[in-house]
Amino acid sequence: MTDAFSTAWLVEGADVERELDDIGNIWIRGRVSKTDGRLADLEYFDGSTEIDVPASDLRPLLPVFVPPPRRPAEGSAHTSPTSPTSPATSPPKEARYKPNDQPDPPQRENASLRQRIADLRAEAGLLDQSVQHLRVRQDLGLAALESANSSVAEARSGLNQRMSCANECLSEIMELVNEIKVTLGDAACSAGFRDLAVLNPHGEGAKIGKIKAENHEVIEAWVPVGACDAPGTTGAAHTARCAISSTLRLSGYPWPSVLETTVTWVRHHTAIGFAPIILFLDEPDLSKEEALMSLINTLEADMGHGMGELVRFVGCSQMQAAWREHGPLWEEFGSQSGSELSAKQILNCATATEYCRASGCAEWLLCNLDLDEAVCFSSPGGSSGVAEHFSAVGDISQIVYINHEAIVAEADKSGGATWFEHIQHFKISPVLKLPFMCRRFPNHDEEPQVLDHPEGTGEKTLLFWQRHNARLSEQYNFKKRSGGSTCSYFDGYMRGKVAVRVNALNDAVPRVHRWHGLGLQTVVCHPGAASILHYINCGGLDWFEAKYKVRGSEEANRLWFHVLAQERAKIGKDALKELYDDVLAIPASDLESQMAEGFVVPLNLASELKTFDSFWGWAVVGLGDELCVHMPLQVPPAPGAGIDMSLGQPLFHDLCPGEYIELDLHTESAEVPVLFLQVPPNQRGFLVLDIATTDILNDAGIFLCISCDDNNRPEFVAVSTASEQFSGWRCRVQAHRWPSSTVAVWVGCTVLAVGGLPLREHPFVSFEVLSESYESSTPKCRAHLRFEDELTLLPLELHGVYDIFHAAYKDVDGQALADEAGQVSSLELTYAEVEFAPFFNLLQMVAQPQPGESFLDLGSGTGRALLVAALSFPFLSCCRGYELLEPLHETAGSATATCVQQCHSSELAIAPVDLQLQSFLAEPWEQHAWDIVWVASLCLRPETLADITQRVLSLPPGARILTMDPFFGEGVPGLQPIFINGVAKITVEMSFGPASVYAVRRV
Repeated sequence: MTDAFSTAWLVEGADVERELDDIGNIWIRGRVSKTDGRLADLEYFDGSTEIDVPASDLRPLLPVFVPPPRRPAEGSAHTSPTSPTSPATSPPKEARYKPNDQPDPPQRENASLRQRIADLRAEAGLLDQSVQHLRVRQDLGLAALESANSSVAEARSGLNQRMSCANECLSEIMELVNEIKVTLGDAACSAGFRDLAVLNPHGEGAKIGKIKAENHEVIEAWVPVGACDAPGTTGAAHTARCAISSTLRLSGYPWPSVLETTVTWVRHHTAIGFAPIILFLDEPDLSKEEALMSLINTLEADMGHGMGELVRFVGCSQMQAAWREHGPLWEEFGSQSGSELSAKQILNCATATEYCRASGCAEWLLCNLDLDEAVCFSSPGGSSGVAEHFSAVGDISQIVYINHEAIVAEADKSGGATWFEHIQHFKISPVLKLPFMCRRFPNHDEEPQVLDHPEGTGEKTLLFWQRHNARLSEQYNFKKRSGGSTCSYFDGYMRGKVAVRVNALNDAVPRVHRWHGLGLQTVVCHPGAASILHYINCGGLDWFEAKYKVRGSEEANRLWFHVLAQERAKIGKDALKELYDDVLAIPASDLESQMAEGFVVPLNLASELKTFDSFWGWAVVGLGDELCVHMPLQVPPAPGAGIDMSLGQPLFHDLCPGEYIELDLHTESAEVPVLFLQVPPNQRGFLVLDIATTDILNDAGIFLCISCDDNNRPEFVAVSTASEQFSGWRCRVQAHRWPSSTVAVWVGCTVLAVGGLPLREHPFVSFEVLSESYESSTPKCRAHLRFEDELTLLPLELHGVYDIFHAAYKDVDGQALADEAGQVSSLELTYAEVEFAPFFNLLQMVAQPQPGESFLDLGSGTGRALLVAALSFPFLSCCRGYELLEPLHETAGSATATCVQQCHSSELAIAPVDLQLQSFLAEPWEQHAWDIVWVASLCLRPETLADITQRVLSLPPGARILTMDPFFGEGVPGLQPIFINGVAKITVEMSFGPASVYAVRRV
């Protein structure tokens, strides 16, 4: 900016020059008619005017230096200066200005100026032509974009129509499913047991034919049976062999972790009978390859095999040379083999197939099994696994194996040396739980598109992952333009991997997940017989960074999370670390909820896969254009399935709170007692059922199976283990959370007495061992039911304020208010509220408020947490809350006014409540010495949590901060975790169900 001193010349009447072109250095003269020192109005010498010209575009018109005329030399003729034959005196070349009273510039200067203007005009003409060309190109681009948008709109409309058609088909599918369930249930009952062989589509075991119609069919999962049981077989069973092809890269990955993981992976698969394992070594690294080969040779010797019998190594140069022998396949993928892992896998799969066929080393090949994938059989722990699995397969060409995806839970973050040891939880494949749309599964190599279940199955699980993925997309400005289902809860693929019979492929060609060709007979292996565990991104940050440093340029893999990680890796290491930290583990409360819904299960390499026993296959309805909707089918489990007991016909008994009943018990009884407990309506509390056994019940125990159903074949949502001798069970059911008006309790008796944790857990049901018995001459149990009102669990002095609190919120629907206020626009504004008694217990147990202390709620919603604190601890000096949504803030104000008025009327104390309608991010709340801070942080972004973390460091020592983030303050100097009975996690009931809370103290 021009300063005051440099514009002192800018006054009215001053002669100036105005810059017309800063490139060609062209100026025009004028006179200042008006100015304020920064802007000026000009009058030009041709009569035109201009206003508000910036001073920076002007310069003063200074007089030129004109030297005095020289005297003529003596003797020389005197020539008048005005004589036409006498040259006029001209100023020096460096003079650029002339006074106003001087005549116009010389003619040659005018000519020079005109020439420069003409040149600039010519240049401007060329620029104008270029602009016109650019405009034409822009118009063409816009037209192409409009056409593309139109095509996208048509495609989207077509997809929407198909999705609508798919949803309409679900009702038809459900009718088909119900028909199949009846058929399967009758078959299971007539057989008297639940056995996988009953469902073999090839006829071994019970005969259950396919149910078909013009537009739908049933796809049955393939169940392997022993060769001796196969039709037409006599004598000894044929021993089938299956090899594995895998592309392995040692270079670039954490060492020696990749070495330990590879050896563990090889040990597991050779132990269950896979051989040979053909390892294609990508990117040569001789020292690491030698170390791996040495350990594998030792492993082979320990297992009684010679070198190379179990594992065959293919070096990088040998691998690449083999690629060129594959003709059309090399022509298709050769150009991609330098950067695309999928191209390498496809070419290596073809090489391995030819090797197995030529050498006769294996009849089957499991294709492209990666280092983060492991095969599990239903009966692990023996080389007979592979032999039995592949012994009787009929005319099958390829077998698809369903994959389940590892999830890092809080308890899994530390443990064994490799992910095979420390990962214990897996997300069950969506194709086993939810309807999905694709071409007929499993024939095609494409990702299924998951649909919502018509009965609401997995609603909480899907909602969590949809919000999770939406938050990632918003947080990282990532438009989900890649593959994978928008409703899926998988980060990786979910279409499984395939094993092929090497002599039945004919002209088929390999892909990563399937072989394609005419005449291939493809089946899906029953997940209870064999499954693939996919340990995706479970190796820690070092593995994650190495993976996307190596695979950052891939384009073939378009699964959405893979693409997001690639984009973050391109930004830098810190950006990739931020993503990894953000998705490392899900909160324990959400893990528990998803386990309760059956979408997350404990699994490891030693699991027997019994969790999949009830799966049967899919009902399929065609949509046209080869698209189909697939509905998973489950066999109804027999009552008490999974427990060695004899449940007979149910003998029903109604039991009301305050009543006792005696029940006969026998381990071989034809009848089983079933108690119907009526849930009190509109009351918060617990149904408590005590069942004590008689001391004559020797060498036997009882177990409880809990159901919401009142029919003869219920679905049990919670099952206890068998009790120890001379003991019973106390079952507590959270009445106000129970989904029906009745609790059905089946009381079983078994000779097993194993004790321990429940076999099947439910968030609203708990079991406690009851160490008491009573005398009786016959085996009996005595049941007593009572209702524990939540109010009775609180101190007597809180009974009055408890009623006041619930009266204030009697007609308040906070969720509806949040939705109307635009809660869906930001995941951080997801609504969740506390309940009075659970939150009081949390504050009393963890925060332990003291007189004169203060309470702060960051995101106070309708004010429930504030009022619990103010009513329960009236000696607090202040209870303040920040809320961004006005409807919630106004509701909090109304509820506060009601509570204050009722407390004054009842002569009850309440602490001061201060409600602030603003974002806590914009307010320096940390400048106040808050003693207790509550943050319902379940949906807060990492950067928001980081901001809160930095701010709480300004609070005084002793301040307690309660959040729902297990990693809040972890490793931050000045913050120390608070443990209750040696555990950091505190389970608290929230408006949406049980949740985990964690507390830290400012030190």
